[in-house]
Amino acid sequence: MRQLGLGISEKDFYASAIRPPQNILGRIILRVQDKGQAYYVDPLNGHLNYLGRPDDAFQVIRSLGEGITNSDLSKIIIGTLNITPANPTSPTVVLGPDENLVKFTWKYDGQSYYLNEIFSKNLYAQYSAMTRILTYQLDEAPANLRDSFYAMFLTPRSGDATLDRIMVDLNKIAQTDGITGDRLVEFMMAFVQYIPYDSSKLAGENIPNYIYETLYRNSGVCSDKSFLAVAILRKINYGAAILDYPD
Repeated sequence: MRQLGLGISEKDFYASAIRPPQNILGRIILRVQDKGQAYYVDPLNGHLNYLGRPDDAFQVIRSLGEGITNSDLSKIIIGTLNITPANPTSPTVVLGPDENLVKFTWKYDGQSYYLNEIFSKNLYAQYSAMTRILTYQLDEAPANLRDSFYAMFLTPRSGDATLDRIMVDLNKIAQTDGITGDRLVEFMMAFVQYIPYDSSKLAGENIPNYIYETLYRNSGVCSDKSFLAVAILRKINYGAAILDYPD
């Protein structure tokens, strides 16, 4: 592992979880700035497979390894592997014309975390054009106007799985550090808490954001971050309620 492994910074590690560069596919990467955790990078889909414990490595071998007979093994020519030192510069993420890269940073339990996510400019424009006013027919008023109003911002557009993707990535990061159970909830809430406060909205009408807008901008006020927190909690089957106090 020391001979074939490739050291990687924490910044590049989290970027690789989204879009791994070609030079790490099929390699073992080592988180040298953390605890030296090792991962095997699937050459086909870029998935990171944790190799921290013997059982983890065994499961990777069982799922990705191929059996071979001694006869066939003897036919494989032994070559020399020349390892080129890694480029000290960070890998460049090439974005398409519709893509926007957002870099999230937060802390949990005294440790800093990073996550890069790619968002669609077109989808952001669609959310920006959506109404913030609850409308209904006079004879078809919702049973609970407040719940119906909040549901507008908690419900994503059809086909938008952005929050699901981010939660998968957050869960991957948490798993590498053994964060599970209620601590996983705290970890995800810390992600929300560290989204910067959008003080510019205080001078305006303070129109609520849709969740995609809050993530795309990486900023929001209390109501925007509350919507995001509630959506995450409900997706992991935790009860969540919005307390709306009168002005």
